[in-house]
Amino acid sequence: MLSSKSSVKAADIDGDGEYEIFMGGNNYNFNSNFTKLDANKGIVLNKINGNYEVVPNRISGYRVNGEVKKICFINQTKGDKRLITFINNEAPVWHKLMNK
Repeated sequence: MLSSKSSVKAADIDGDGEYEIFMGGNNYNFNSNFTKLDANKGIVLNKINGNYEVVPNRISGYRVNGEVKKICFINQTKGDKRLITFINNEAPVWHKLMNK
């Protein structure tokens, strides 16, 4: 399974002083000997004991399908953070991100 990353954003979502890294990608028009690059379902990295580790989708809640073109953070009132994932030819996907 292959994929690509087309957008990477980092922010301290859980308030621990360390950045979490959000990645999205896929490329359906990749011209190669392989099939389209579609294995990326959204990736979150969290720094644990000084090293970044992948947070499974079922735990992070960040799961997207399709060709991600851009990821943006929006700070709401009361400290709420939202992540918007823009997917090619589809409506944006909104994610409410929770602090600890």
